[in-house]
Amino acid sequence: MARYRALLPRRARSLRGAARPVAQARLGRHRQRLRPAPDAVRALPLRRSGTAGRRPVHGLRHRPPAADRAAGHAPGGTAGGGRGFGRGPGGGPRAGGGPLVIAAEPCRILVLGGAAAPFSRTRSVAELVCRETAEAGSTSVLRDLAEYPLPLLHTEADGSSVLTDLRAQAEWADGMVLVTPCYHGSYSGILKNCLDHLRGDALRGKPVGVVSVGASLTAVQASEHLRAVARALGCVTAPTQAVVVDGSLTWGKDLDPETRHRITRMIVELHALAGATALLRQSAATVDALSSADHP
Repeated sequence: MARYRALLPRRARSLRGAARPVAQARLGRHRQRLRPAPDAVRALPLRRSGTAGRRPVHGLRHRPPAADRAAGHAPGGTAGGGRGFGRGPGGGPRAGGGPLVIAAEPCRILVLGGAAAPFSRTRSVAELVCRETAEAGSTSVLRDLAEYPLPLLHTEADGSSVLTDLRAQAEWADGMVLVTPCYHGSYSGILKNCLDHLRGDALRGKPVGVVSVGASLTAVQASEHLRAVARALGCVTAPTQAVVVDGSLTWGKDLDPETRHRITRMIVELHALAGATALLRQSAATVDALSSADHP
């Protein structure tokens, strides 16, 4: 109490036991707003270094009612231990390497491998991305550009059947994952040529994830450059990107836990964005149709 008395104004201490003036009455009404709150709120503890004691302060923090806390629900009404990233069907943590459960509708992911070599680390990483997508309960298609080479843009072969298949896959997919090697500080040329063929509204409004493969963390430059290209195509880039470096990939087996965690998180973000962007594309199509009807 001595500590709190020292914090009170001297005038307030001198008025204890005396008639309360108007100013003190106003202070009393202010204190009424700081009375102990009901069960919905609680006082934040004040940590004091060097001592084990804690004293309450006037800061308030929301917490759910006792019934919701016992059931494990979050304040917003969603289950705090429910399904989601890194959790199993029962709400517990995902046992090492177990299947990933996502509380969302399955989506279709097109994975583009942007390496020119037929057997490369980029191809292995793209296959691992497809495997993580399958564990999330969605469908994925891997298109290796080394296996299906594309002609250069604005050439005689611009209307070949391989381009027709590429555009059909881009139209089919709800989202894409671009896996590129790092060549001289940027993404590969064949991947850029592939994206150049997907002009127009083929990818507009669709979510895109980016994974770069290189000898060191400088491969992140390829991811940053590729994200700028994806945004120029009208895509919505996933917040998380992954960089696979030497030592993080066991050839033909698996990634290290940290890199795999980032890829899994990126896939979760693609699932979340796919549902939202689908509604946006439908709304944009409706607006375009109405505009065409008003201005034939």
